[in-house]
Amino acid sequence: MIIVPIDYFDPRNGQASNLLSRIETLFSNGESEIQVDKLGRKYTSSPESQLQLMKDVTWYYETIYGNSQQTKSQVQDNSVSGKSWITTLLLCGFVGGLGVHRFYVGKLGTGIAMLLTLGGLGIWTLVDFITIACGHFKDGEGRLVAQQNK
Repeated sequence: MIIVPIDYFDPRNGQASNLLSRIETLFSNGESEIQVDKLGRKYTSSPESQLQLMKDVTWYYETIYGNSQQTKSQVQDNSVSGKSWITTLLLCGFVGGLGVHRFYVGKLGTGIAMLLTLGGLGIWTLVDFITIACGHFKDGEGRLVAQQNK
């Protein structure tokens, strides 16, 4: 077992392209168990343990540096929503003022807000439409609703 400093996972340093590759690098060097100094937990090479490590590191950097969008995006880089991009776009285009596209992707709170304000009198709907069309819209779990490249 080795003890790894939390700074190894710092999203602001350039040691690796993202959090997942840093974790994979540690375990690919033959280590079966690691401990992260400031987290005080031991992690193994199992997928469940590596996922927990990602969550713990993300929590740590969000706690220290606030709402770290960079750290969140590293965890969610490979996370694409199961919701259809074209369905979301069409729902926004035709009934966006009622927030139907937000209900579809699991954003119930903002769906209700859009319903009550008629899509922010159309402005919110237009912003959502552009965001969806550009591929930057996220579902209720923070995963990207994006076109699938086949």
